[in-house]
Amino acid sequence: MGAITMTTGCGRRVDPRAKALEMPDFLSHICDTPTIRALGATYRAQNPAEANEQTLIGLLQSGIDAHAVKTDYASGNTVTIQGWVLSRTEARQCALFSLDSN
Repeated sequence: MGAITMTTGCGRRVDPRAKALEMPDFLSHICDTPTIRALGATYRAQNPAEANEQTLIGLLQSGIDAHAVKTDYASGNTVTIQGWVLSRTEARQCALFSLDSN
């Protein structure tokens, strides 16, 4: 079965699941939108195998909550981007967010 997509704006294809997955909860309280977008773009550049919407949704769909982020930190599943140490989950959320130009 194919992915559910819809067209919005200037022909952008957006998976409706992305909105529910893309915003990193903690970072959204301390970073502005351009910073989150820049972190995500850098993560995508550093991880080209995870640089598209469908891959990121698939990786994030298993569950995003504070426990997942804490588990990432506890297990050392982190990345350093532009001086920030992020859980892999947060970095993937930023990457997904950075794909939406609005």
